[in-house]
Formats: sequence, C-alpha cells, structure tokens
Amino acid sequence: TLPACAIMVGDTLELIGGKWAAPVILALFFAAKPLRYSDLMRAVPNITPKEMARQLRQLEQAGLVGRRLYPAVPPRVDYWLTDLGRSIQPALNALAEWTKRHGLAVAQNRAAAQAGA
Repeated sequence: TLPACAIMVGDTLELIGGKWAAPVILALFFAAKPLRYSDLMRAVPNITPKEMARQLRQLEQAGLVGRRLYPAVPPRVDYWLTDLGRSIQPALNALAEWTKRHGLAVAQNRAAAQAGA
C-alpha cells in the first residue's frame, strides 16, 4: 500500500494541478494587495467566471485563499493568499524549473505516443 504522504501529495496535486489553480494562485501571489473578483478575471485571461468561482471556492476551502465580503451595494469581495497559500510558492517555483528543463521532452514523448497510437 501507498504511504499516507503519497496520498496527501496526490490530493495536493489535484488541488493545485488543474489548469487554472496555479494561474489564480500566482495572480494573488504577485498582487500588491487583495484583489477583487473582477481584478482576478483580468489577471487570468481566458478563465470563465464559473471556473474562477470554482477555483476560488476550492482554494478558500483548503485554506490557501482568504476571502472578505464587504456589506456594500454592489457587494465587494476581496481575495488574497493566506500564509498557507504563500507557503506553496517554493513548490511552484520548483515545478516551473522542472518544466523549463524537461517540458519539451515530455511534450515530444506525448506527441510520439499519440502518433504511434
């Protein structure tokens, strides 16, 4: 059987490994202040409003993103990375470095496998 940490790594990869999680996390990481939903939509091109809401909800439930609702008309909501969310940055940096070194080989292997299928 797999050790518990392997299952937890899988859960973490599921959380941050989707198409939009890393761009949302990075947009919040590089922001100088909490961002409103509309700011995030501009910062992450091509994401749909439904997908942005889903990503923010998942990241908030995991404790990576903070959310504050202000009682105003229209409602104002700010989002930011929590300390826990900021702590994932070294892992994302390592993944980006690995991708720089090996991404082309992975893409070529996948293309070759599809061509042979």
